[in-house]
Amino acid sequence: MAKYLSGRFKKTPQSQLPEDRNRYLSVGDAEPNIGDPTINSTEGLLPVGEQYQIVSILGYPGERYWIPRGGGLIPGSISVYDENYLVGTSNSITQLNFVGAAITVRAVPLGIAATITVFSPGNNQEILFNTNNDFGTSSKLKFDSDIGLLSAGDRITVGAGGTVITTTSGGLVGIGTTNPTQELHIRGDLRLTGTIYDYLNEPGSNNQIIVKNNLGGLLWVDQGTIRSGAGGTYRNIQFHNSAGLVDGASNFVFDEVNSRIGIGSTQPKVLLDVLGISSFKGGTTIDNLNVTGVTTTSTLGVSGTTTTRNLQVTGVTTIGFVTGTSAYFTGIVTATKFVGEVNVTNLYVSGVSTFLQKVNINSDLGVTGLTTTQNLQVYQSTTLNRLKVSGISTFDTQVNINNLSVSGVATVDNIKIYDNYIETTIGNLILNSFAGTTQINDVLYVNDTTESTDENDGSIVTEGGVGIEKQLNVKGEVKLATAGGITTTGGDRTVGGDLYVKDDIIADSADTVKTIAT
Repeated sequence: MAKYLSGRFKKTPQSQLPEDRNRYLSVGDAEPNIGDPTINSTEGLLPVGEQYQIVSILGYPGERYWIPRGGGLIPGSISVYDENYLVGTSNSITQLNFVGAAITVRAVPLGIAATITVFSPGNNQEILFNTNNDFGTSSKLKFDSDIGLLSAGDRITVGAGGTVITTTSGGLVGIGTTNPTQELHIRGDLRLTGTIYDYLNEPGSNNQIIVKNNLGGLLWVDQGTIRSGAGGTYRNIQFHNSAGLVDGASNFVFDEVNSRIGIGSTQPKVLLDVLGISSFKGGTTIDNLNVTGVTTTSTLGVSGTTTTRNLQVTGVTTIGFVTGTSAYFTGIVTATKFVGEVNVTNLYVSGVSTFLQKVNINSDLGVTGLTTTQNLQVYQSTTLNRLKVSGISTFDTQVNINNLSVSGVATVDNIKIYDNYIETTIGNLILNSFAGTTQINDVLYVNDTTESTDENDGSIVTEGGVGIEKQLNVKGEVKLATAGGITTTGGDRTVGGDLYVKDDIIADSADTVKTIAT
């Protein structure tokens, strides 16, 4: 390389620098430039860009490297740190570029100071957030620091994708669901340690339940006003079953069409239709009891008061003990004891029966055992095997009694019987047997002393003849014949007084007939 007298060397142009200049540096290549021309700082500002310098590294002899200029302080430059960490390289920074909506920089050209303002973008109370790596705000998300109120515009979400809480622009809130369908839609369990206020803003009281009203809201109401769904089948009476649910009783029904109740009967024919054995304990009041079939009661036990105003039985009824004020039987009734007034159409008693009160029998009375009554009234034909009456008994019609025992006065129609007397209350006493004969086993004694003047008067008057198997003793006068005939005595006759014969007297002996002329 040429060397001048001044000691300087001619610089090799940049384009002619050898490829191995980093290993073999000649004097002409000692200070290679980066590029021509250089810019005089006095003529203007250097272009913005990173500056480089050539360096050698220990351990790499003869090698040179271009690196960004650094190290030491450049007059007018600064080092920038973020949270105690240097930003960028170890080089001092001579230029700052503020980027972002939250920072605004204002400076006067050729001035010595610049104004840096950091503030939130958007309007007052709008919350600052990051959007596209920059600050951002929204009019739909605000915070009022005066009252501590955070308000969101259309919707908010909590959790990944809104899986915890999701709101919609239509005002729906979902908990546990991202797609709420109602104002509050909860997917999952709900624990409520307080109470629920209903449509009228009432908290309800104990034992009340919530129902939906006609306005679409919920109301606290008493349980007694609720009509729940029915269990079982049609007409079944409802009950609380072992599973805690409402169920229907298959043998207990209500016919709402005819207002009838059936127990054991699914098709009740009367107001209360019971099929099967029934037991009643305590007070029972029956206004009208109709029994159409066979009813057998071996023991009817009533621990309380039972009042029966009208008991009607149309079939065979067996009752061990009856206490009542009025009973009506149209069928056969078998009973052992009656207490109270009894009105009976047909009464049949097979054992010992005691009637302590008035008994009215409109039709037949059949008694095969001992019957004791204080006041027995019979209005129809009555057959009694054995009747014992301790008080007054009145029979208005025919009574057939196999064994009648009366301790007091017995009045049968117009016949009165008491002590050893049989009297009539009106008219004569007439004995008229069905076979035509009235038989008297004892001596017939007539107290009447009426004198007989003809066949139509006297103490004994008979319309027919008199047959006497043995002697006839007449203390007074005897008239044996009338004016038109002869009376034959048929044996020896003793006449204590005069004997008057109007015609001849004929005496008939074994061998002679004598005529005595008058």
